Amino acid sequence: MKRALLVNPPVYDFAAYDFWMKPYGLLKLARRFLSSGWKVYFFDFTDRFNPRFTDTGTARSDRWGRGHYEKKIVTKPAPVGYVPRFFKRYGIDERMFLKYLQHVDTPDVILISVTMTYWYPGADEVTGCLKYHFPGSDIIIGGSYVKLFGEHAHSRYNDERVYLDENFEVLEAITGIDFTDVDLEVAAWELYDTLRYGVVRTTVGCPFSCTYCASAKLHGAFRKIPVDVVAEELRLIYSKGGRDLAFYDDALMFNMEGLKEIMEILKKHRIGFNFHTPNAIHASTVTDDVAVFLRKNGFRTIFVGFEFGREEVLQKTGGKVRLQDTTRCVENLLRAGFNPNDIVFYVMFGHPDQEFCEAEEDVNAASKSGVRIMLSEFSPVKGTPDGDRAIEEYRIEDPIETNKTAFSIKKFGFEKVNALKNKVKELNKRLAA
Repeated sequence: MKRALLVNPPVYDFAAYDFWMKPYGLLKLARRFLSSGWKVYFFDFTDRFNPRFTDTGTARSDRWGRGHYEKKIVTKPAPVGYVPRFFKRYGIDERMFLKYLQHVDTPDVILISVTMTYWYPGADEVTGCLKYHFPGSDIIIGGSYVKLFGEHAHSRYNDERVYLDENFEVLEAITGIDFTDVDLEVAAWELYDTLRYGVVRTTVGCPFSCTYCASAKLHGAFRKIPVDVVAEELRLIYSKGGRDLAFYDDALMFNMEGLKEIMEILKKHRIGFNFHTPNAIHASTVTDDVAVFLRKNGFRTIFVGFEFGREEVLQKTGGKVRLQDTTRCVENLLRAGFNPNDIVFYVMFGHPDQEFCEAEEDVNAASKSGVRIMLSEFSPVKGTPDGDRAIEEYRIEDPIETNKTAFSIKKFGFEKVNALKNKVKELNKRLAA
């Protein structure tokens, strides 16, 4: 039997929080391996609930399953040395990984996924460890980092045993497995020992074309996942103990019919979740009826894209959501019975066309709705109009400089950024009181 080892690396960043974060794409790939008769080993450095490799104290969570990772301070990379914050490694200790590898038979292939472009230091750590431990195994690195910063990745991993794969061509050549339409697979949630929460997509891609977003570049055309696939994923998550569920859709509300079918299936099998929408829903789609549907079917936290207040910037970036849309959305959600503390506005912060005073005005406008606010800090995404412009304007050469914490400070300066973040904290604190 052939063997594959799939690894989700630790996170190296200024800040990281388990905000329903799972390596969803890696779990989809795992299913294709399992369906092809391979034995699959799986290690997720960000799995706070793994009883074998984590201290029980690190698994403390809020009521919806979110919580802090185990962390330690590490040397700050030179390209972001100007950021007056500690740089840290988040995730399970490397010694636990080495302990796990002692029970892994030499894999034929090893997959490492790098989700965010500026998280590649985690891949550095894992790749070095695996090259030493399994000198005869092929190592393939994939994910957004490789897709968007291919040149940087190739210059960094110039090794005959380490391959970079943008669209599964290398993976297919080495394994002989067809990974076409792997997004339609049932994610292999059974690879986890236990779950506090799970994630799912009912759709792939987005019908919009916002100038700062790489959804189309990463996922292709907008399409819906078959309802039976989603239902089976939810059954697996529930069987592993998951009771909170985060939707990873970029446009969840554009699949209302599918969502209604899924809810009926769950009711039939007496499966209940607390649902969350961290990728944000489109405010214009939340009518009174939709708000009532969400409330009645177990949706607990609702994240709404506020984005920009200035019409000129809004139109230039895609013209998706206006202030009146978000105001109406909140009114409908509150009438349906949602708690204001469980509704969150994402306010864009640090976009190339945004002045600091405009970000302040947007925070003030959002606060008038009486719900929580979260700054959505801009990260320049290579391959998008706004990202490419920011990368050129600010002379970004290393993808680690696209780190959202670093970029907002580069654009506005630490004092201003810190002041606005403190203001948001105070507004949210008042709301909670």
